Amino acid sequence: MPRSEEQILTGTGGHVKLGNKTYEIKPLTMRKAMKWRQGLSPLLTAMLEKDGALDSRDGLRAAVVDSLQQMTDAVVSYLDLDEAEKEQLLDDATEEEVMGAFFAVMGLAFRPITGQRALAEMMLNPTLIEKTLASAAPSKLQ
Repeated sequence: MPRSEEQILTGTGGHVKLGNKTYEIKPLTMRKAMKWRQGLSPLLTAMLEKDGALDSRDGLRAAVVDSLQQMTDAVVSYLDLDEAEKEQLLDDATEEEVMGAFFAVMGLAFRPITGQRALAEMMLNPTLIEKTLASAAPSKLQ
């Protein structure tokens, strides 16, 4: 379920449906968020270093699809699911649900850095990643 405009503006969580269950997503505490982002670094690096990932939307989409298992692990980690809950998620959730949940938790985890809408735009338009990284301007509330 998409977050409301109020949830986006205030940086509060929302809900995601994975299989037969709806999970609440909410911003992590500072320490947990830093640890989660550090664990995500190898996935993002691998996705962005994949041939063609920064050249086109199709290249980035291919990198995302090739990284579905790691994206699933990132969602499981963010939601702090135990092994039984993870197995249930793997049995019931669709790939589309997992990808949606991944981008939802990415939006929350990186909101203080990029703003959620800017993050979504960057993930859909690889050239924005380079522009954002090259820009020294601070992020604005989006």
